[in-house]
Amino acid sequence: MTTMIRTLTIVGVLAAGMAPSGAWADAASLFERMDGSFRGRGIAIITSGEERQRVTCQLRNQYDGTAKLKVSGRCATSQGARRVSGEISHAGNRLSGAFLAPTANAQMTKSSGRTQGEAILLDSTFVENNSNKLIRVRQVVRMTSGGFRSDFFTYDDQAKDYVPAGAVDFVRRP
Repeated sequence: MTTMIRTLTIVGVLAAGMAPSGAWADAASLFERMDGSFRGRGIAIITSGEERQRVTCQLRNQYDGTAKLKVSGRCATSQGARRVSGEISHAGNRLSGAFLAPTANAQMTKSSGRTQGEAILLDSTFVENNSNKLIRVRQVVRMTSGGFRSDFFTYDDQAKDYVPAGAVDFVRRP
């Protein structure tokens, strides 16, 4: 479970971005803006029920110019580091794909998203292997002047809503 929640926390960094204020961007233009190398820092909940802790990441995003954004990199907390990878595809403003390769503790069963206003909303569903527990994650990513910010949420069954799980601010690396 700990590895799965840590993986879900890192999911928040694997996404696309948002157009400048006042513009209505399509997924292709967002992927173009996300192409490149980024470093990020933020605060996240690593294990359910624990306090938020610092996370740092290095990402390399590669947009193929047609429909796919490939993400690879490394994220770390005081508990250790882990490689992250994913691939997001678009058909118009609809998104799909695996933001992370399946982990040893859970399998991604659904991953989809869409542009919404000036943001991209990404939803992923996982099933934990040992308990068959369903875990839902939502990500909202917005462009900033030097990169992008990824806010992410986990679904709380008691509240019947998504609750904040953390945020990572990324800046473009030279």
